Amino acid sequence: MLTNLQQAHDAFVFGAPHAAIALMRSILEAVLRDHYAAKGKDLEERIRNARRRLPPGANEGALHRLRKLANVILHLDRQKDEGLIKMDEVRLEKEVVSLLFVLRALIEGVK
Repeated sequence: MLTNLQQAHDAFVFGAPHAAIALMRSILEAVLRDHYAAKGKDLEERIRNARRRLPPGANEGALHRLRKLANVILHLDRQKDEGLIKMDEVRLEKEVVSLLFVLRALIEGVK
């Protein structure tokens, strides 16, 4: 998983933040499913069902932020942005960096 996270980081560094976010969402789903045994019909439900087992650096709110941001990007539908703030380039960069740390905490928190 850390290798996949490194690839998401590399995509971000090389100027492909949307690709990085897509990879990060995939990592989130795999970690919750395979390492936290989170059940649910979709990612939103899996995050909710894992909330009590999440490490301190990967709280439920941050995971939902990643899910929502990735959904906007992956579904190419800005009309259904679920209330996300319209992000300029600087804000998007800060959010990606923050979420990279969240995912690292989630991966490292696997017991």
